[in-house]
Amino acid sequence: MVINYLQYDCQEYLGQAQVLICSNCCGIGHFKKQCKQIETTCKVCGEKFSDIKQHHCSAINKCIHCGGEHRSNDPRCKIVKEYRSDLTKKLLQHSENVHNGRFSLSASQFPSLGAAQRPVVPCGDSSKGYGMMSKTTDNTRMDTKLDEINNRLVMIMSTCFTMMMRNVELEKYMKEKEVKQEQLIRDVASVQMDVKVHSMELKHRVVPVLLDICKFIKTLNSDRTLDAEFMTSVDKGIVILSKYCKNESLFSPDSV
Repeated sequence: MVINYLQYDCQEYLGQAQVLICSNCCGIGHFKKQCKQIETTCKVCGEKFSDIKQHHCSAINKCIHCGGEHRSNDPRCKIVKEYRSDLTKKLLQHSENVHNGRFSLSASQFPSLGAAQRPVVPCGDSSKGYGMMSKTTDNTRMDTKLDEINNRLVMIMSTCFTMMMRNVELEKYMKEKEVKQEQLIRDVASVQMDVKVHSMELKHRVVPVLLDICKFIKTLNSDRTLDAEFMTSVDKGIVILSKYCKNESLFSPDSV
């Protein structure tokens, strides 16, 4: 047996034989249509009657086969069980004879196919040719299934390759970003160092000179009458430069 392109070994299973019990005479092995008894047998009491309206059943179970206290059509009757056992043995024996080669098929038992339905059989034995055709069909189906699986695997591999390339690009971008970030940190540190150096130069060289100039202007013009606003600006400049030399802010709110 072939299921989903896979071949399995099979064993014949014969279940327990079903026993026929006639509903007319309660006999074993035939139906009511094949029954030859004219009268009807009551399955409860076992009495025979021709008209059910005139039959008065005693309602006492009595089997017509074994005389036991059960109905005549009860499958648990020992006579029915023996009949079933013998029938099952005969069926099993017949099945063994079939498998031993005693059973043969004749071509006359099967109608011939029409021209449109007749399969194309290769040269040689027809039975072998049909087997070859069946195997070829199974192989074709298997090849088709394998092709579908192969195509899906190719698609999966292509998707994996695309994801791998994107991952490589992402890693490259992250490395470049990290390098740029490190360079930016170095540039900021360099700018901070330059600011610090220029601030020191301004504090120790430029500011003292400006302070001396302001003081010199004030001393030089102490006996002269100058513009009051100009002298106020000179005084503010002296105060601001003096504070800066003392490590105070050059542009504090008080100095404005």
